[in-house]
Amino acid sequence: MIKKIEDFKNQNAGKVYESTLKELNQQVKKMESEERDLSRTWIHIDMDMFYAAVEIRDRPELANVPLAIGSDSMISTANYEARKFGVRSAMPGFIARKLCPNLVFIPCNFEKYKDVSLVF
Repeated sequence: MIKKIEDFKNQNAGKVYESTLKELNQQVKKMESEERDLSRTWIHIDMDMFYAAVEIRDRPELANVPLAIGSDSMISTANYEARKFGVRSAMPGFIARKLCPNLVFIPCNFEKYKDVSLVF
């Protein structure tokens, strides 16, 4: 019985794969045949951790600790270590501290972040 179930799964998976591949190829052909305006380029940059990255650049010892930029009232951003605990941007800091008791807070320094952003 187990062998029959496995054979059935393999057969159906193959059919689904073939069907999906066929559909995907049709969509690609359709997209390639349509006229597209490629004169403009769009770039999306996720800057959510920018403030934290600037602080880590200045204090490398913070790279592997949960870090939040802001205060107990509001967090502007958090590094990826803090995000593992559920700490997010625009979260009240007192809630973030409950989620992550070892969270290190650094006050916002908008002038520094502005200066760094102008370099690029």
